[in-house]
Amino acid sequence: MVSLLDNGSTGSFVTKKINPKDIDLITFVDHKLISKLGTKLDAFKSPLSWLNYGVDAYLIAVYSDKSVHLKLTQFDTVEWLTQFSTTRPNRKGQKFRKGFLEIFYELCKDERT
Repeated sequence: MVSLLDNGSTGSFVTKKINPKDIDLITFVDHKLISKLGTKLDAFKSPLSWLNYGVDAYLIAVYSDKSVHLKLTQFDTVEWLTQFSTTRPNRKGQKFRKGFLEIFYELCKDERT
């Protein structure tokens, strides 16, 4: 599972295609920040993220290991890994593995205020 830092993003945007149809982006965000920002995050989630930036983006709320809600983070992580780990079946029913990029971003002191 992705390390549960302030922010971590992962997406299935590793491809050999020259012009992929879209970019999928999953961002792991501390649940407190999601609660604090509320609807201000809507522009950064699908469907608005697609309209604004051409990115199919989703957020996963990250709960600490001690939280009673940790299972939500774990479930969402497994669900997205399952969805993005292989391609859709081709005409022969074959699926192919997809790659992931993992980006870690930590807020600097000035951004935290």
